[in-house]
Amino acid sequence: MTDEELAAAPTWPEVYAQLVPLIGTQELVAWNAAFDRRVLRRSSTLHGLTFPETTWHCAMMWGAQIWGEYSEYHDNFRWVSLDVACLIEGVRLDARHHRAAGDGQRLSALMNAVA
Repeated sequence: MTDEELAAAPTWPEVYAQLVPLIGTQELVAWNAAFDRRVLRRSSTLHGLTFPETTWHCAMMWGAQIWGEYSEYHDNFRWVSLDVACLIEGVRLDARHHRAAGDGQRLSALMNAVA
């Protein structure tokens, strides 16, 4: 992110006021959900806000069983990046990498491709 992008960006309280009503009691799906949940809660706390308690699902962990190699050492599947998963499934979007809207569009297209 550039200084120019940040200078023009809305504040977290402004985003929060629009986001929380959209979420309501919906379940959320994110790539690396633990990271997103942590950032949203921390940002909210820093501004005296409470991020709603909701159910989160991690598409990255789901995808590890599809695209990841099994690790004997960890006794689990290794996760892959959203970029790699999209490449494997042939999902090609002109969406900005590592931006909320772009990654959301790519995750949605990826989930549709897998379904």
